[in-house]
Amino acid sequence: MYETMLNDVKEKMKPVTDMAEINKRTAERLIALQTAYMNDLFTSGFAQMNALATVRDVRQAAEMQMNYFKQLEVRTTETAEQEVAVLTEAREQMTALVEKSVSDMNSQMPWAEQMSSLMNTFKAGANVAGTNVVEPAEKAEPVADGVKKVAARRKTAA
Repeated sequence: MYETMLNDVKEKMKPVTDMAEINKRTAERLIALQTAYMNDLFTSGFAQMNALATVRDVRQAAEMQMNYFKQLEVRTTETAEQEVAVLTEAREQMTALVEKSVSDMNSQMPWAEQMSSLMNTFKAGANVAGTNVVEPAEKAEPVADGVKKVAARRKTAA
């Protein structure tokens, strides 16, 4: 009995542990990208300082500095693009996990799908703040006669 209960809890918590694993992998990848970027930044910065220390011509120093900043911009952009790709991948994995969990929940609990449909109908008939009721969704039936009156008043006021 204890094993059955433990296995059931593990099964129910699997989406949560999967989310934690996705977060962990994402953080590790972002930290690795940032560490490599910072190492490169410091190394190239010291190399640039050493190179500038030997230059006596102002024009040559300015040209070296411009080239350095152009290379720095390229490296910064590449790192940012890689980080965005990592975050996008994590978001897609999380979205797929949540969608699968909701789908599983709907198949295990038929009333959950009805509740979700009811919530969508309510959202369609409510404004962004969620306090004032506006026109109900096309296919949704009004919740009460008061909803019809509020919608009619808004139409005439507009």
